[in-house]
Order: sequence, then C-alpha cells, then structure tokens
Amino acid sequence: MLAADRSVDRLLKNVVHDVRQPLGNIETSAYLLSRMLRDADPAVLEHLRLIERQVDLASRILSEACSELGQMRTQRSVEPSLEFTNSETAVVT
Repeated sequence: MLAADRSVDRLLKNVVHDVRQPLGNIETSAYLLSRMLRDADPAVLEHLRLIERQVDLASRILSEACSELGQMRTQRSVEPSLEFTNSETAVVT
C-alpha cells in the first residue's frame, strides 16, 4: 500500500469517527428530550423526530460511503489487504 493511500485511509477513518461521535451525542440527546417532554407541544416533538431522522440519515450516508470506498478499493486493487475489513469498518463506527 502506498504511503498516500495509508494517509487517505487514516484521514477517512478519523473523519468518520469524528463525525459519528457528535451524531451519537445528538441522537442520545434527542431521545432523552423526547422522553422528558412527552407532554410537550406536538410541534416540539415533531422537531425532535426530525432531528432523529436527520441523524439516522447522516449515519447511513457515512456507512454507505465507507462501503462504497471499500468496493472501489477492491476493484482497483490486486492486493486483498487494501480492502476495508469488517474490523476496520467497526473501528470507524
């Protein structure tokens, strides 16, 4: 694997991890607020549901991007060691 490829891999893993962390915090906060505010105005609860849907969408986009990158690397690579393995994917999720 070229040094540039390793640098790109490291950068991608860091970005995915760094984005997933705040998404998880936002998701947890929205969940807790929705439980604490069960009797709130329906508009408030709808905003919380919107936050939860958007966090889910962002998480799916990250997962799909990682999967696509792994497939692209596999297609251009002759070495299986260049693939994203399940354990590598788990590290960034």
